[in-house]
Amino acid sequence: MEVDEKYEISAMADLFDLIRNESGSRKISVLLYMTVRHFGLSWRTINEFLVMIGVHRCKATYKSVDAFIFGDFETFIEEGRGGKHFDSFYHVYPKLQIEARSFAAEGCS
Repeated sequence: MEVDEKYEISAMADLFDLIRNESGSRKISVLLYMTVRHFGLSWRTINEFLVMIGVHRCKATYKSVDAFIFGDFETFIEEGRGGKHFDSFYHVYPKLQIEARSFAAEGCS
């Protein structure tokens, strides 16, 4: 294995989705941000990377880093507003929602 090996962005995004389902996205976003910032990458470069893999943006993540390092730990672990919101199944497939409701209404009548 080469030291300079690069991984596909889509593979990183898939892994992030798996982790997000188990523990939420904010804490892993903070860890990613702190890690790449440690290696001296610019804020703009980090933000572009985070956007590509579907993580919280730098502005929101930095606020969480600040709360983790300088703030109250209890405040950091609270979920607050519920984190990043994603489209539901029916937002992606609105026609299926109409069909499902029609099917349910017919079944009940």
